[in-house]
Amino acid sequence: FGALREPPLGVREGLLPLVLSVFWVIHEPDLALYEDGAFLARVTGEVFMRLIKEPSSFELQFCEVTGVRASLFSELATLLQPGSPARRREATVVEIVRSLCTFVAQLPQFARENKRLTPRTTAVRDALLTAQEPGLLLFRDLPVACGFPPFQGAAPQQSSIRSFVSTLSRSIDEMRTSPQCGTHFVA
Repeated sequence: FGALREPPLGVREGLLPLVLSVFWVIHEPDLALYEDGAFLARVTGEVFMRLIKEPSSFELQFCEVTGVRASLFSELATLLQPGSPARRREATVVEIVRSLCTFVAQLPQFARENKRLTPRTTAVRDALLTAQEPGLLLFRDLPVACGFPPFQGAAPQQSSIRSFVSTLSRSIDEMRTSPQCGTHFVA
């Protein structure tokens, strides 16, 4: 809001929520919202009202995939958006992370605390439960949880990307089908 108030824009106080709303509607798939440092998977009217009343408690992050990570992201989008490629639309980093965070948040308490999962699935579950930033989750935390190096710098090998996505898929399936767990993952 402070940047919007400054010249050359000079947006007046009463219009700030309107400008933010329009910006949010236009860029929502690419925006990550944090409240007191915690990623919010869903932005409801109640969250938006808190943002307007106490903007200093919130941060916005624009998430866009470019460069060497695009191939990895494409594979993740394919995993998390089932259906034919013709029917699948282009997903964004924030949408993929929202799907993953919603899935793990909807797991029954037993599945979130199950100690009988494989160590790798436990690491994936913990990474999802403690996610702080969408980009870091997808390109650092989840690969490390699956036993891979973070996907940074040089372009990763396609075989390494497929192996990571396959490992992540198995962990998601294990969480979904753990005893007493009836939650189904829908991207």
